[in-house]
Amino acid sequence: GVKVRAVVRTMSDAELVIAQGSENAARVDLSFIEKATFAKALEERGFDRTVIMRALATDKTELSKLIATAKGIPNDLIQAIGPAPKAGRRRWMALAELLADEKARARATKAVASTQMAERDSDARFAAALTAASAKSSVQASGEARSWLDGAGRTIVRAERRKTGLVLSVDPSIEPGFDEFLLSRLDDLLADFRRR
Repeated sequence: GVKVRAVVRTMSDAELVIAQGSENAARVDLSFIEKATFAKALEERGFDRTVIMRALATDKTELSKLIATAKGIPNDLIQAIGPAPKAGRRRWMALAELLADEKARARATKAVASTQMAERDSDARFAAALTAASAKSSVQASGEARSWLDGAGRTIVRAERRKTGLVLSVDPSIEPGFDEFLLSRLDDLLADFRRR
């Protein structure tokens, strides 16, 4: 029952999308993936790329990167990760590229779907997905040894079966602190193993 002042305008769909994009940009600093999913949604609804560029105040090259990235990452994974504002364009694009591989996609999805990940912030979930997608488990030539590599091909963890048991080697210079993190999680891993 309260009177309000309003401005009523007739707008085309394209004008509405441009106004929506401008309003979103002014209201909140959208992360790269939020812009990417918005751009992809507009393209899927049939909007011309010129309109989308105006809505996002971006150029042709950047728009292509936004749409390609959003298409390269499954929607459910994007939703599970969230906006990840600290991830930035390059890391989202790297994730999209890695997810072209089905096994990498499965690893990333599994990493983010864990109960512990749900309690962490969006940037931590992104990091977990990227690490899982990057991890290449490859059998080495010498018997039972396996190595887990990062996206740059460096060995983070090497596992070797010996008569005395499994020996893990972690190079702390590549991923500082991961060795301590791994040790701190052994109780949880054992409890999880016993539950299964």
